[in-house]
Amino acid sequence: EAERFAAVADALIERHGAAVVVNAAPNERAVARRVAEAMRRPPAVNLAERDNTISLLKSMVRRCRLLITNDTGARHVAAAFGVAVVTLFGSTDPVWARIDYPRERVVRVPVPCAPCQRKLCDRPPGPTYHQCMAAISVEMVLDAAEALLAEPLPAEAGR
Repeated sequence: EAERFAAVADALIERHGAAVVVNAAPNERAVARRVAEAMRRPPAVNLAERDNTISLLKSMVRRCRLLITNDTGARHVAAAFGVAVVTLFGSTDPVWARIDYPRERVVRVPVPCAPCQRKLCDRPPGPTYHQCMAAISVEMVLDAAEALLAEPLPAEAGR
């Protein structure tokens, strides 16, 4: 998973000159660190290496043009600030978590075991383990991200 997030970040840097911010909640720091390490170019800001707060997250997201995230609180922060967001759904149900935000693109691959609503996959190691997320390709995420980046920016009230 970290390698695919890194590949998306690298592609956005190469194709769009993006300044990438890697964000992490305290319990996600190891994964975020792997994302930053897997990137060919270092992120502009790596919050996996800093103490992070909700205030810092809000300040950073507010300045972004695009957020790519799993179904997390950062998604809601982005929507509140009018920031485009690509949300990757695996085990959570996008219908249950719908925010009706026109600048959001949901990326999800329907698999037989999802939405299970579990934080950890209970499948044994192998081809069906965490398939809800493993089936999401770099290209799917880039397509959604680039579609949002191609849209005109809305009026930036409050920014």
